[in-house]
Amino acid sequence: MSEPTILLLDTDPRPVPLLAHRLGAKVVACRTVDDALARAREGDISMAIGEAAFAGDFDGLDALGEFQNSGIPSILWTSRNIDELVGPARQVGIGVLSAKTTPLLLDELALAWTLHTKGWEAGLSKFLGPSSESLGTEGAVALDQISQLCRKIQSGLEGVLGSSRRLRLVLDEMLSNAIHHSPLGTATVSWGRDATKYVFSVRDQSGALHPGETLRLLERHIRGEGLLDSRGRGLHLSRIYADRLYVNVVPGRITEVAAVFWNQLGAHQGFKPVWMLRTNLAREA
Repeated sequence: MSEPTILLLDTDPRPVPLLAHRLGAKVVACRTVDDALARAREGDISMAIGEAAFAGDFDGLDALGEFQNSGIPSILWTSRNIDELVGPARQVGIGVLSAKTTPLLLDELALAWTLHTKGWEAGLSKFLGPSSESLGTEGAVALDQISQLCRKIQSGLEGVLGSSRRLRLVLDEMLSNAIHHSPLGTATVSWGRDATKYVFSVRDQSGALHPGETLRLLERHIRGEGLLDSRGRGLHLSRIYADRLYVNVVPGRITEVAAVFWNQLGAHQGFKPVWMLRTNLAREA
């Protein structure tokens, strides 16, 4: 079997060895859009990662959209303000917008690579790094249980998260949305930590979120146009208050929303991602 190949559409090729090592794949740098399109036509490409623009406005994003729509999973990885790119990304079919941070954070690209190549599996291991620890898993079956469950989760946490209003709001929003959208009216929350962060994951059995519509609603809230529309507000607020927010969807099966809180304030400087990733179950990938 040939080694999986990832295209990096970026005028700066220096991240290539870092990406190849972190993702365990061959990474080919493309400094122009034409080069990237030609390489995609010539060979079997497993994923494309790239900047929004090369020679013109959004020409890189347009190329990523072309790859995405032809069946090649594609990710926008940019140093630009992600909030300003949600609309253009939605228009070309890109649901994962990741930021180039300082120091450089490659975990998000590794997460996307894992979900696309191996599929979705329950559990926190896909989010956690070395020295990780699972702290608990609980089920919620009614909206009136959420406050008690949030208090229980926070009571076992160390440091500021034990009383964090940010975390309480995010947990409340994630659980409320999951129970509301689940066909069974239930949700599962799991939480854990590693050496750099805490992760809180809520999942339900709906798999109903669509990246395009969700990004449209999120863009409205980012632009301040959805003040009277509750749709998408929970995700918008959760993205504001969490350090990272990831939404993974197995269509018709699973919706998972995971919030990350760094152990150290401002651990990675840069814009927050927008993350709406569709994938398959692991056994079907």
